[in-house]
Amino acid sequence: MTRQSEDLPLTDSHLGRAARLHEDGFTFDFVPMGGPIIMSPRHGEVMRRELARGAPLGEVLRAMMNDRLVEVGEIPAIRQQLAESWRRSGVKTIQATLGGIEVDPCGWDAIVRDLASYAHAERVSGLLRICRDADDLRRAAADGVLGVLLGTQDASWCENRFDRLDTAYQAGLRVLQVTYNQRNLFGDGCSEPANAGLSRQGEALVRRADELGVILDVSHCGYRTSLETIQASRRPVAVTHAACRSLNPHPRAKPDDILGALRDRGGYMGIVAIPAFLRADEENASIDDMVRHLEHAAAIVGIDNVGIATDWGGVTPDLPDELAEATRQAFVRAGFKPQELPRIGAAPAGFETWEHWPCITAALLHAGYDDDTVRGLIGGNWLRFMERHAHLAVNG
Repeated sequence: MTRQSEDLPLTDSHLGRAARLHEDGFTFDFVPMGGPIIMSPRHGEVMRRELARGAPLGEVLRAMMNDRLVEVGEIPAIRQQLAESWRRSGVKTIQATLGGIEVDPCGWDAIVRDLASYAHAERVSGLLRICRDADDLRRAAADGVLGVLLGTQDASWCENRFDRLDTAYQAGLRVLQVTYNQRNLFGDGCSEPANAGLSRQGEALVRRADELGVILDVSHCGYRTSLETIQASRRPVAVTHAACRSLNPHPRAKPDDILGALRDRGGYMGIVAIPAFLRADEENASIDDMVRHLEHAAAIVGIDNVGIATDWGGVTPDLPDELAEATRQAFVRAGFKPQELPRIGAAPAGFETWEHWPCITAALLHAGYDDDTVRGLIGGNWLRFMERHAHLAVNG
């Protein structure tokens, strides 16, 4: 790694190098919704119809996603627009969230519906491929198909039936977050004031995930649940999408001792593009703040164990006001305190649209990281973490 002066301007040279790194290399991002929301007239009609009948957010988004699959099959222009958006972003593989559109803790039915939905999208769209390991992700990127790694952001749907986890694993699930913001059967989320750690059932969940080879994620978990999961797992644990609390004391940011525990156990951390998580005055957040958080995490976890994980969901310039408000209300119900809730639709300066993703890469180059290091930060480090997780049992 080469670290240069921070005073260098972001130039066309940085952007050109970034474009080449995207074109020639491997990129990976955490994108819970599976991609940007591109609003077509038909898409908007479906949204307004569902909102008008008082449908909960999950049903609104699911109706929109299902209609988008029909659009892709029936309207070549929509298919081309989606493909062009991905091409310009340079992102080749992602982690998407099963049950994520429910926002509130989701049930088993939501997981099954999304497993079926992604399998259907794989069959009919030709635009994506469900991936189960690092080699699958590499092949999808090489073949020019969006590689999708499936995960969940809450384990509530398992309840006390680990056969559900087995079933989801067989259908493609590879990442499991122990809790969302609130308490569940397995532990406390980051918004719980009690800060209880893993429950006995949570310890059993960790053991079963380890046996299957499912990656455990503690991004939304509370402090003790995060630390105890990292310590209890026989495999490395990930903070797939978060920020650093030393730079911004938001509940969704991780303190340095959690980062140290990740380092000691071979873990991984991805840095988000959510303004409120990056700085207290979120209206002033920019890509530079992402770089600052990444640099802080790298100083503790190691430069080869961090990466970019934008958490790009409802962050989109054409997000309708009605959908933004429904999303805000759902996030409050899901455990975000109103004063901690990110502005729905907000993006850091320099990354206002999905197609601006290469600007993140250019900012890393501008910060002085050499090409090989940046290749790791935009995807290569995640691949190596997956391989390490697959082959390393740190306690046994």
